[in-house]
Amino acid sequence: MATPRRETHQRALVTALAALVIATVACAPGRDPYVGVYVVKGGGAPAEVFRALSAEFSARHPGVRFDFEDVGSRSGMALLARGQIDLATSSTEPDATVRESVGLLSVGVSGTAVIVGSGNPITGLTRAQVRDVFSGTITDWAALGGTPGRIFVMTRNPNSAIRANFDAYFFETKPTYGKDVAELNDTEEMLSAVGARRDVIGIATINGRTLAEPKMKMLAIDGVQASKETIASGAYPVRRQLYLVYPATGAKPGIQAFLDFVRSPDGQRIVAGAGAG
Repeated sequence: MATPRRETHQRALVTALAALVIATVACAPGRDPYVGVYVVKGGGAPAEVFRALSAEFSARHPGVRFDFEDVGSRSGMALLARGQIDLATSSTEPDATVRESVGLLSVGVSGTAVIVGSGNPITGLTRAQVRDVFSGTITDWAALGGTPGRIFVMTRNPNSAIRANFDAYFFETKPTYGKDVAELNDTEEMLSAVGARRDVIGIATINGRTLAEPKMKMLAIDGVQASKETIASGAYPVRRQLYLVYPATGAKPGIQAFLDFVRSPDGQRIVAGAGAG
């Protein structure tokens, strides 16, 4: 039977050996110091370019994983400012409550489209017509040259960046919506609602996901079709900047390395490619 002193000595030896093994593995030649899981939350508009960038970074650094969730631009920045996530995505600039706590890295531009079901005969509207539809001044498709019937209007919730972008362009003063306008929380809800019926009108970010959706179409605004090409050229008028948002201080080494990659020529080629048609 081991004496208490001998048991204590054995435990100390095991602990020391375990610590030595951990230290040896951590310092082993070739071990990637960025390995880990990074939590990313924010707006969905930058998700396409973020996924392209993070996929390439993870390919270069096996063992690095980014877990992304679309919670909205402002919510993502608030979580980042409180230290609850590692990185945020946004299509709007930070407000005064978080501005000093975060930094911004531009990753291109996106646009806000007015959308209808693919069976709707309308192909384009003017800026004034869009405003009148969403404000409740125009309530029948016949007034727009479409099939007579009530217009059902869907928008996003007031805290979303896409809603802010839409309001800033189509409403010259304080936005005024019709009393029956429905507010939806995310892109999938919007695409489902608009795609299900041809009498619904809504809004969506212009990206690969929405451009490929067969059940809905994007309307031209004042004769300019919504597309990646018209956004890139500046012809499409309803545009917004896309950002990666990082902690102003104390970013994890893996996040800093990812941001450095995004700024590099290879990263910028991915950013440019994500904006291409």
